[in-house]
Amino acid sequence: MADVAVVDGVVRYDNIFRSLKLVKDGVAGRLSGSSHIVIKPDILHVDGCSGVASVDAVKAVLDFVEEFTNKKVVIAEGAFVEEDVFYRHGFHELLEDYSVRFVNLDYDDSVPVRLGSFSVGVSKVLLESDFRVSLAVFGSERRHFVGSVSNMVLGAVSGRDKASFYRGRFFGRNVAELSRLLKPHLSVFDCFDAVMSEKKSSFAVAGVDAVSVDRVAAKSLRKPVPSYLNYLPKQRVTVVRA
Repeated sequence: MADVAVVDGVVRYDNIFRSLKLVKDGVAGRLSGSSHIVIKPDILHVDGCSGVASVDAVKAVLDFVEEFTNKKVVIAEGAFVEEDVFYRHGFHELLEDYSVRFVNLDYDDSVPVRLGSFSVGVSKVLLESDFRVSLAVFGSERRHFVGSVSNMVLGAVSGRDKASFYRGRFFGRNVAELSRLLKPHLSVFDCFDAVMSEKKSSFAVAGVDAVSVDRVAAKSLRKPVPSYLNYLPKQRVTVVRA
């Protein structure tokens, strides 16, 4: 049984931090014992869509993480654009208050992983991390549902393979397959100012089981369940709302 927290509110930071506190019992032990912690925010520019994780959202995750460890945290992304997305979106201001470093996963050393008849390069930083946090987002500018599972996987695929992987015929199945190697240990879905049926709603979803988080987020957003979830085990879910 997976516990998933859903928190509604008018402040993005508070929504995320409160949702994480509601599921802390499921991650506290592992987080405090981890030495290679990676936060993968959604800064993916998919098909021209620029809805991305905010700096405040990352701050909420970092403040939660720092309650359990003083290790330096890696903030990593491999976007679909050839530019410094961390600088473009103001993430470097985090260096003033947090012990973090940034890694562009498109240029990270990669490990070839076989998927059927072809192989893709997958980030060593993510494969070798012992605590992965996926911070997905669905705000007013986001057109496509990129869940916590696909957020982690798409960022991990090397730059040279990313476009063909995303547009591949078996995208959903391949995301599910890679997620077995890249499973987030903690997932957050930031739905601040999410547009649902022409109405805005602001909430955050968090949990230890990424599949459950994505299912709850899709249902809350009234979106179809993404195809990759059809290839992954479904758990019974207890939703805690605040």
